[in-house]
Amino acid sequence: MGHLVKSVCDSFIRFFVIGYIHIYFVMMRRFGLRMRGLGFALSIIREEYVFCVQDLKFWFNPKCADAYCIMPAGYWNEPETHVFLEEILERVSKDIAFIDVSASVDEMVIHAAAHRKVRHVIAFEPQVECAWAIKKSAQLNGHPHVSVVPYAATEKQGFIDFKYSVRNPTAAAVVSNGVFGSIKVPCVTLDETIRPMRDLHTIMLIDVEGHEPFVMRGALKLVREALPLIIFEYNTTSKLHFSLDDIHDILPDSYRFYRLRGDGRLDHDFSNSWNCIAAPDGTDFAKICKDSIV
Repeated sequence: MGHLVKSVCDSFIRFFVIGYIHIYFVMMRRFGLRMRGLGFALSIIREEYVFCVQDLKFWFNPKCADAYCIMPAGYWNEPETHVFLEEILERVSKDIAFIDVSASVDEMVIHAAAHRKVRHVIAFEPQVECAWAIKKSAQLNGHPHVSVVPYAATEKQGFIDFKYSVRNPTAAAVVSNGVFGSIKVPCVTLDETIRPMRDLHTIMLIDVEGHEPFVMRGALKLVREALPLIIFEYNTTSKLHFSLDDIHDILPDSYRFYRLRGDGRLDHDFSNSWNCIAAPDGTDFAKICKDSIV
């Protein structure tokens, strides 16, 4: 009887939280208002369960609840990135290796892994509970080609200071030495972890709260040999740490830059950006990006 009561209570809590997310989504998309309390609502879900976004299964890990944001109600957190990624995957001439640096709880990983052209997925995620969520979701969807690397990615191998919140893992970031509350986590470079797959195109997604230049410097051999499409975060937080000129200086001269718009199309207005795209000339990626410019 006690087990039945608990099960009913858990179901009611999930119903309440998902209802709140639907209201949150409507207010955000239609009126541009972000209601308070989303994190608290997610935190009251105390049990593991499985939910779906566009027929893809995700394992909800209550230990990193905030990282899911609006996904439990069936919405992508960054729909424009999914639209753009789908366009790329459909139009490229070769199969794909997809690399996600700071993958969180797998939103982009599971989407990419489900596509027929994606043969390898490598997710870097140093937060233990988030890495576990990725593995569980990959298993749920039958994706044995997903590999999880439980390390931070940067420009050199060793250990690095990392600050994170158990309640809000999406705000985790590499930090300067001595920051209160930070911990040491193992770190690697993409160059020493990934060999270029010459028979595949490569897509890299980098979302590391301002640490993007360090990740790219640790991947220069991979970039020069594989000429990947790079999707990287460039928003108000990122702009406190680096500029687009810094990224220009790191990447080969053949790379061209675009802003990813809210509708999944591209332009060159970097004054109000969230994610940006770097595409190398003379590749499938360059042609698709040029076709996507508004």
